[in-house]
Amino acid sequence: MDQDFCDFTLEDLDNIVNSQNLPGEAICPYFLQGRCMYGNKCWFRHPSNDQEIPGDANCAICLEKVKQNNRQFGLLLGCAHIFCLNCIRSWRGQINVPKEVSRSCPICRVPSFYILPSTDLVMRYEDKLHLAESYKKKLSSIPCQHFNFGDGECPFGGSCFYDHRYRNGQKWTPGPPQFACDEFGVWQVSKKPKLSEFLPFN
Repeated sequence: MDQDFCDFTLEDLDNIVNSQNLPGEAICPYFLQGRCMYGNKCWFRHPSNDQEIPGDANCAICLEKVKQNNRQFGLLLGCAHIFCLNCIRSWRGQINVPKEVSRSCPICRVPSFYILPSTDLVMRYEDKLHLAESYKKKLSSIPCQHFNFGDGECPFGGSCFYDHRYRNGQKWTPGPPQFACDEFGVWQVSKKPKLSEFLPFN
């Protein structure tokens, strides 16, 4: 059996027998990490909403308690897996894997376009959407460092959450995307070429 999933050992059974809580009363630690394979047949409790989930949980990457280690949660809109902010940012910052992989959940591979930093564990999708709106509203009041009041260029263009304004206060509006066809006949959004694309690396 795959050891990454819920797999009870003799030690787990000893802990169940010796604990004061019956299995049905204790919260399944694998459910909190989003990877319990037993579903409704699990001996442990699977909370139905975030009020029942304790305020702290293990990060599915480093497996450490998030709040206990004075970290923030890094929430993804696409799934309910739990990560600390540093771990999920490191995952998304990888340059040696395809973007489709790094922009998806490391556990279930569901794509998410951005990470929501949060001091609280939020599980319900509706609550995450509300948090996302507040987060984007806050960022929209902060000048984009890449755009730099028109002196620079933001690699995220119109999808950047930060404020893009010129020094005179005028808001920058992105033009329509330009497309280019590659050697395989695939159309993609055209981007400015980088010098590194023309230099051979051995």
